[in-house]
Amino acid sequence: MPLALLLIAGGFLGLLPILGFWMVPVGLLLLAGDVPFLRKPAMRALAAVQRWWDRYSRRRDGAGAAMRERDGRDRAAG
Repeated sequence: MPLALLLIAGGFLGLLPILGFWMVPVGLLLLAGDVPFLRKPAMRALAAVQRWWDRYSRRRDGAGAAMRERDGRDRAAG
């Protein structure tokens, strides 16, 4: 729990080098492991990020396959 609080406090000093705003969500996630009423919102947030990542990676992989297919046809025609 002290690490989580230090990360949250350090995140508010995000304009300084090394410390950054990334520390706030990491600290909140660590704090959610210790504070029961924060567990459910943290799990919902992680599930939403996972769904976003899955959609993003499917879209990225699909675009890559379409581009590879198009490049293969261009080379065969040229």
